[in-house]
Amino acid sequence: MQIVQKLQQRVAFAEEMLSLIETEHDFLNHNIFSDEATSHVSSKVNISTTAEIWAQKFPTVYRKWKEIVQKSMCCANLHDTVILKFFFAETSVTANFHLDMLQIYAVPQMEHSLLTVIFQQDAGVRMFEHFAGTGLPADL
Repeated sequence: MQIVQKLQQRVAFAEEMLSLIETEHDFLNHNIFSDEATSHVSSKVNISTTAEIWAQKFPTVYRKWKEIVQKSMCCANLHDTVILKFFFAETSVTANFHLDMLQIYAVPQMEHSLLTVIFQQDAGVRMFEHFAGTGLPADL
């Protein structure tokens, strides 16, 4: 079995975050954490690596599973506040939808905070190039 999701880097990041939370009393007051997930109406969560391995063994079942309606959501939290909770109605979520979500919902909510916000996108170079120069404020 091949692990393709950079587990060691994720574990190191989690350990560093836990250490900072323990040592810096206001660390969580200055950081926004967000994540997104895609779930199917059948209540299965889309874990792409597992699905791809499974698809090799059962390609027809996988195809039927992929045809089930799916919904994507994104959530961002700032220590005791939900900055953003957003469900995408579209069947596929592209960089344009993410950008709209940030500009319409997230940025206005963050402008009222006293934080300096730095957006970090962990996607590939193509996604990063798409976001560059798209109208997101240089600083909030």
